[in-house]
Amino acid sequence: MKRLLFTFLLSLGFILFIGIGRAYAADCPDGYIKGENPIDEMTISCATSSKQESTITLTSGDTYILEASGQCNWRTPGSAGGYLADAEYWLRHDQYGEGWMKQNPGSIALWNGTIPVNYDWGDYNGAHLYSTQYIPSEDGKLKLYFYDDIYSDNSGNLEVDIYQCNTLPEPTGEILTPYDDEVISGTYAMTANYNDYNPDNDIPYWAIRSGNCSGLDVASWSIDDYLVWETPNVFFSYDFDSTEVPDGKYCFVWNPNSNADNVRDTVLFYVDNDKDNDGVPDIKDFCDNTIAFTPDADNDKKITGFANPYFVEWGQNRWLYTPEGWSQKFTKKGITDYNIGGGLETTLGCTCADMLTELNKLGDFIGHWKYGCSSSILEHFVQDAEDGVIDGYNMENPYDLNEVKSDGTITTSETLMLGQKYLLKAYGTFEYNTAGDWADPEWYLKSGEIVKGDTEGSEPYVLDVSINGYTTNIDWGVKDEVNHTYYHTYIGEGSPITFSIYDSNHSDNDGSLFVDIYKYLY
Repeated sequence: MKRLLFTFLLSLGFILFIGIGRAYAADCPDGYIKGENPIDEMTISCATSSKQESTITLTSGDTYILEASGQCNWRTPGSAGGYLADAEYWLRHDQYGEGWMKQNPGSIALWNGTIPVNYDWGDYNGAHLYSTQYIPSEDGKLKLYFYDDIYSDNSGNLEVDIYQCNTLPEPTGEILTPYDDEVISGTYAMTANYNDYNPDNDIPYWAIRSGNCSGLDVASWSIDDYLVWETPNVFFSYDFDSTEVPDGKYCFVWNPNSNADNVRDTVLFYVDNDKDNDGVPDIKDFCDNTIAFTPDADNDKKITGFANPYFVEWGQNRWLYTPEGWSQKFTKKGITDYNIGGGLETTLGCTCADMLTELNKLGDFIGHWKYGCSSSILEHFVQDAEDGVIDGYNMENPYDLNEVKSDGTITTSETLMLGQKYLLKAYGTFEYNTAGDWADPEWYLKSGEIVKGDTEGSEPYVLDVSINGYTTNIDWGVKDEVNHTYYHTYIGEGSPITFSIYDSNHSDNDGSLFVDIYKYLY
């Protein structure tokens, strides 16, 4: 007969401890932490009464965590409904019970050298995982075995892992970025880490201070305001906008908290958002290598880096940059004087020499190298640079916007000045049949292949965007399968231009293409 339930003992809540140790809840006590890996792993055979002994000696008074797992058979496998056991419970289908029943002693019992000792593994766990705290009352090896009275029809094993409860380590932490004496600019990620296994410790604080590590805070807060606190490890990151503070020396202070002084870390760093020292922050400086001031031989002013092989003299009504700011030379009644303009912030951090150096790739600006920059050069350069690229156009400020409908409608632009250079930007796709095939300003999808718009159809130049009718083909360039965006230069004729899409059947088309017009600035 398989062992009976000790229902009387259970009803009294009786648990036997005889010189072995004590079982508690599974967590390590305050001030301790469970080791990352088990110090011993025991396999408990359910088919024998042999005692399994730990390979390590447990120390009296120390705290350990025992974790039991698995299931085995306490009766012949395949019996109706299964007769299984885990560390504490048996699955029964007999006169002693139905379902998972608590055992006393439990399935895995302690052996004190003489008799079995009940070890309460806790409440039933559907995953058959149990974890308890164990404190030996004397030094020695832990002895466990599967408690039963008949082993001949048992099979399988249970597992018990032993973990040491270790003293909590002291908190640690360090600044990761910036490094000592680093020069930063723009938005910079201030980072640090903090390791603290004790959630009762004070959370760290941080600060960015001006001048030195005891200066005035320019930014500070509790780490808790930026992170979800997860012990033991925390990675901290704060995006510091250095453009909001003056250039100079600063200190990043990590964890300035009197209750955690051992992890306090500091790093001195520098903010420099004007690397060419022209008074324009780098983030707004299109010309970040402005040349230093050099004397002008013709007058007592100093011209910023304008010495060049073509320079003749400072011309009338021309602008050059001086220590007083932008200056325009003019002569009235034989007397030369200067209009004083703004600083380099009005020209995106660029002097006349900076502008002409950038503009050299667009054409011949020799007259400006000889005499200085005209008012139009200053104005148009700033407009050109606003989109981040010097190409003669401000792509953020189109001269005209046109929608070209796929239904055959003719679209008319604004008047384009005679002789004026323009850039046409055509983009988008539309569907030109009920199958959903697409066409863009130059190419279209046909039978799974991408075909150039001027090579097929009942009319030449079919499906692409035509200018002023179909008499002249406009080649919008190589195919752009990703953005469907194309460019074409056009010289104004003193009149509007028209855009249209030719198709032999517009009725099954859906959508529009678009053409934006940009005026050349120089």
